[in-house]
Amino acid sequence: MMPGGRNGALRSVLAQAGVDGGCFRSGGCELREVTAAAVLMLRSLQSAEELAQSIRTSGFELPVTVNGASGERPSVLCPAPGEWLFVSETGDAGELSRRIMRRVDTGRTFLLDCTDAYAMFRLRGAAAPWLLSKLGALDFRAGVGSGQHCARTLLSQAPAIVHWHAPQTGAGCFDLLFDRSIAQYMWALLRASAAHADDLERCFGGSPGRRR
Repeated sequence: MMPGGRNGALRSVLAQAGVDGGCFRSGGCELREVTAAAVLMLRSLQSAEELAQSIRTSGFELPVTVNGASGERPSVLCPAPGEWLFVSETGDAGELSRRIMRRVDTGRTFLLDCTDAYAMFRLRGAAAPWLLSKLGALDFRAGVGSGQHCARTLLSQAPAIVHWHAPQTGAGCFDLLFDRSIAQYMWALLRASAAHADDLERCFGGSPGRRR
């Protein structure tokens, strides 16, 4: 396990890439960079059910099915079998690591601090599902009604993990996690596609199969 606790120590990923500003608004979308999130990757040879029971004693709810997601501060995502991501905008990575590993079988479970490997954008607004559906193969509009979940997918050939959730403070949103090396490309892609997503939302509305 690598040591954590580096939250906020670096400039934002977009700033490092030479992009001014970390917030963009179109008619029906709001896009902003999340700069202070700790991201920890957990992999284990334990069964998902066994691991979830151990983790629960440390105060975390571990989703046991792929594409499942649960919790807030941190959110816990399961993008692949035997793999989980803990995403916290408030917790220190080092303290979060200690809490997670307190009850698990350390001989079969591995935790890696990936905070400095990922960039994170938050996308919300009526046109947000249209924007993601325009770029990817998943039905993000239908997914809005299926509760908190995540998916590892491609957005115009760029690999990303998309997490849909509805925080207690604020409207539902999509969080996009991806390799920091493509942050500038992803920002430009989303901004360039937002106007068409606004047009689609105005013409066809926010619910699948319903025309205004």
